Amino acid sequence: MRNGVPFGEPITVELNVEPPVGTTDFGPEIELTLSPNPTDNGVWIRWESSESIAAAVLYDLTGRKVHQFEQLWSNDFLPLSLSPGIYQLVFSVGRGRYSRRVIVR
Repeated sequence: MRNGVPFGEPITVELNVEPPVGTTDFGPEIELTLSPNPTDNGVWIRWESSESIAAAVLYDLTGRKVHQFEQLWSNDFLPLSLSPGIYQLVFSVGRGRYSRRVIVR
């Protein structure tokens, strides 16, 4: 007997597994571009959809939120006054979330 269960007896175990951060709730791929990228002071956002982007959040490589944009449309300019580096821009469009890398020189 071990842990109150006789050897050879089946036991039931409930296991809850959380997916890694950054890989959940992402929608189907859409054609979304940022230009210029790399950039010095901001990027133009363009995509093929009639939906607006409800929110876009910019993160640095440590996962710290550095900027948030609300209600964006295709051909909007996102001004960026950031230290040189690599950032991740996460968009919420409809029921999906999308991510793009932004390089600041």
